[in-house]
Amino acid sequence: MQKDFLALGHPGVCMTWEEAKAYFPVVQGNESLIREIWERIEYWPWLFIWHILLSF
Repeated sequence: MQKDFLALGHPGVCMTWEEAKAYFPVVQGNESLIREIWERIEYWPWLFIWHILLSF
């Protein structure tokens, strides 16, 4: 059962950068900077979902 859960994704992330990158056109700038910002912002939807699940 735990293998199936881990296959769903990474803890603290709704969509990894590798998955999100497929939706964007080719990055012409500093991809590591965009990835860092994506990972910082991506944490908040995950936190919101867990807050809703645990609070109600």
